[in-house]
Amino acid sequence: MNFRSAFRRAAASVRHFSQNSADFEPASVWSTYNRYLAEKPVMTKSITSGVIAFVGDVACQKLFPADKDNNKVDWKRTANFTIMGAVLIGPMLHHWYSLLGSKFPGTSTLATLYRVGFDQFLFAPFAILPAVFSFTQVFNGTPELIPQKLHEEWMPTCIANFALWIPAQLINFKFVSPQYQVLFANVVGLFWNVYLSAATNKSVKTPVLKVDEAIIVVVEEVVPTEIAKFAKNEAPKDTAENARFSEPTADGKGEKKPSKKV
Repeated sequence: MNFRSAFRRAAASVRHFSQNSADFEPASVWSTYNRYLAEKPVMTKSITSGVIAFVGDVACQKLFPADKDNNKVDWKRTANFTIMGAVLIGPMLHHWYSLLGSKFPGTSTLATLYRVGFDQFLFAPFAILPAVFSFTQVFNGTPELIPQKLHEEWMPTCIANFALWIPAQLINFKFVSPQYQVLFANVVGLFWNVYLSAATNKSVKTPVLKVDEAIIVVVEEVVPTEIAKFAKNEAPKDTAENARFSEPTADGKGEKKPSKKV
């Protein structure tokens, strides 16, 4: 009964939207967005961040396909990136910007510089980027690659982040109202997500071996090599020096003594 009633309500909403689609204006969309932003800020910003992450990843896969012969969208990857944007990026930015606004209120030049400094040299490199790279590897089923991924991609991603986000956040914190700062960051992030999606989904240069694979490599490659080296170094040399110990001793116990020279 509950399922049927829910289905009827959903169908009625669809009919209502289709009947009033002609009267659907951008101003009403903006006013509706503002209303939800005031009533449910975290949910609204999370959904917005998820939608922009979705668009950014699809654009990344189309512009920079991993396989040039197959330009199909990897919807699993897109879903992972969308969930990350909605669950991780949106809520983190909301609470972080609220904290910055409470600690450095106003739009003065000094307050703006403080907020940009803390955002770009603390939050972005040591919170957002490690979280994004870790989240992606966990979703890909390769959490063991997180250290290697951070080692290879953290620094170049930080440099690209500074080039884009320092001027963008100067504008954001100086001129944009606090309730729209996450939205502004998400709009800029539409272009940033194209780069970030490519960086987080790039294969690591040096694959990390699992424990069982490492054991196989040691047994099949390292051990035979070391045995060969040991045999080569420790084998007795057939030289004239060994000929000195060729005669048995008088007690007949098989011990050898040096032969006398005439």
